[in-house]
Amino acid sequence: MSSKQHGAKFVVDVKSTGIFDIDPILKQNGATTDYWITGHSYMKRRCKEIGALCGFEKSGHYYLCDPLGRGYDDGIVAGIAILEMLDRAGSKKMSDLVATLPKTWGSPTMAPECPDDKKYGVVDAMVKEYEAAQKNGEQILGQKIKSLVTVNGVRVTLEDGTWGLVRRRRTSRRLSSWWRARYPMRRCARCSKTSMRVCANIRKSENTTRRSKGGSWRRSTNTKASASPF
Repeated sequence: MSSKQHGAKFVVDVKSTGIFDIDPILKQNGATTDYWITGHSYMKRRCKEIGALCGFEKSGHYYLCDPLGRGYDDGIVAGIAILEMLDRAGSKKMSDLVATLPKTWGSPTMAPECPDDKKYGVVDAMVKEYEAAQKNGEQILGQKIKSLVTVNGVRVTLEDGTWGLVRRRRTSRRLSSWWRARYPMRRCARCSKTSMRVCANIRKSENTTRRSKGGSWRRSTNTKASASPF
């Protein structure tokens, strides 16, 4: 798609892969990616707002916009687009195309329980911690924070494309957290320290009076890279 329309814009939900940012072919074709809120109504509106060619969700919903489609989730149109892609690929199979993508390693999805009246405050606290870390130039695994996306929780991306996400679930008394790394050796430290940081904020919320719900959170004093959730 990006080869047919140079400078194409894509909208993807915050749970989606970071390959959109690091894929050499997308970079070569001048494609840009906007990470946005999960949900069909949010995705459709955002695609229209910025004139995106397509929108994608991790769940598999594809929103193909003009000239490929009409901007809503349509499985038949998405299927046609995939078949056209395979036709352009010649003798290559789908597995051959997937094999050319940059390799990443991921953690399982962590879902710590958190009361409904507390989970907004916990996620807000995580957002503030990472915003402060980025502002102060703090490093995680020897890298600075390249970008933060805070439209739906907080998505943290490092300089090499490693990224993590913490967000609240709308449909249950839980949070969601998972991480994707460019190198497998980072996975264990990333997962265990993320669980510790999220759970610490949950415990903090349980011991805080309701006046803190408006956002009067104190930042954790342990901000060294060794305590990073990555």
